[in-house]
Amino acid sequence: MTKLIIQITNKCEDEEFELAAKREMKTCHKVGSYKKSKLLGISSMEYNSYCCFNSPLSRILQVQIRQQLNMGWGSAKHPDCSGITPEVLQIVDWNQIDLSEWLALLKLQNKLPELNADTLKQLNLETLTGKGSRLDVDQQREDSRKRLEARYQGVGPEHINLYQEQRANSIRHSKP
Repeated sequence: MTKLIIQITNKCEDEEFELAAKREMKTCHKVGSYKKSKLLGISSMEYNSYCCFNSPLSRILQVQIRQQLNMGWGSAKHPDCSGITPEVLQIVDWNQIDLSEWLALLKLQNKLPELNADTLKQLNLETLTGKGSRLDVDQQREDSRKRLEARYQGVGPEHINLYQEQRANSIRHSKP
């Protein structure tokens, strides 16, 4: 009865409605729950902590990568919702990442295209990332390979390999 009275007197805040919407969109991961005492410890409310991300795919990748690399989420009172760094992404075993939940969400929303000969012809670097993609707002967009080549012009493979190796080694040795 006491809990019901407390719930009636405490109205939902905008943040709580926003969290409910994000949870419904499957962009949040529950970190845990904790109790917070009220009225001199006589009654307590239970609070749930979540880390919310920009998309369901972001959440799925966060959960899968953190699980694979034994990266924690912090505590329920102090959740760690930080992003995954490029250095950490380098040591992920992508063969262990399970995207079945993401594919199921796409299928549920009829966003998963039928795979046939015509669809497969359209799935190329140019149509996905360059001219003709949804991201090409001014008909000037180069595909991702050309943009990457321009960005790293003058940087040889030996520089990149050495940098990646050094960063990966520093991350591997810093794991608890």
